[in-house]
Amino acid sequence: MSRNTRTTIKSTTTDPVDDQIPPPTKAKSTVDPPDSDILTAINKLTSKFSSFESQVSKDLTGLRKEMKDISSRFGKEVDDIKKQVEDIKVNTTDIPINKRNIISDNQSIIALESKIDCTQHDMSKLSAFVHYEIDNLSQYLRRYNLLFHGIAEDDRDEIKQLLAALSISEDNIDTMHRLGKKDPAKPRPLLIRFLLQTKRISVLKSKNVITSCFKNIFVSEHLTPYRAGLLRQLKSLKKDRYLHSAYSFNGSIMAKINATSVPILINSLLEIEELQRNGCPGTETLNVG
Repeated sequence: MSRNTRTTIKSTTTDPVDDQIPPPTKAKSTVDPPDSDILTAINKLTSKFSSFESQVSKDLTGLRKEMKDISSRFGKEVDDIKKQVEDIKVNTTDIPINKRNIISDNQSIIALESKIDCTQHDMSKLSAFVHYEIDNLSQYLRRYNLLFHGIAEDDRDEIKQLLAALSISEDNIDTMHRLGKKDPAKPRPLLIRFLLQTKRISVLKSKNVITSCFKNIFVSEHLTPYRAGLLRQLKSLKKDRYLHSAYSFNGSIMAKINATSVPILINSLLEIEELQRNGCPGTETLNVG
């Protein structure tokens, strides 16, 4: 190595004052110190929490007061209910007595209802009996009467011919007149009241004379409306072949089931119904009500 080379190396290894390297500095911390904005936010949060805490405390105070009012109010209502229960307990001591009274009243009501039923039944029987007796009396007053049907209203000659054919003189007649309201469609029946029952009966026995001498004229007993209704019902049964015959005799309504049977006295519609159910060959009960 040459001298010049050693000199150069030496000169490069020397540390001149101007070329000295400054000492290394300490590394800065990676965590920054608290910022003023963060402190401000923390303070605000603390303030809000304190305000919220104060509001919660205030609300709790209000709730406690409200609960106290509710408790007081319900306590009063509970006291009222307890009082009512006590009153009920006192009143229930009278229930057995009231129950006995109710049972007694019910028994009395049942007894009265039974008496009412018996009374109504007796009244029905009495009413039927009174109706029957009145009808009997009314029919008795008709015992001298006969009705002649089919005679023209103004045909006096036909009346004279009829009386002559039946050998009825003026001395046999108590009264003679038309019965009911005038009807242009058909003549009213002629009522003749005889002085003697014997003459009336003889005229009834001469029905064949009337039918043979006069075309549309026939004679019948003067029945009460009730008995006339019974006879109509029986004739309806006869028409439907439920009966052999139905007729009136001295004001009584009679029916025969067949030609050889004994005549049956009919006094009510119920007897006609029973007659059809039990004694007639029909298959259905006729409504006679």
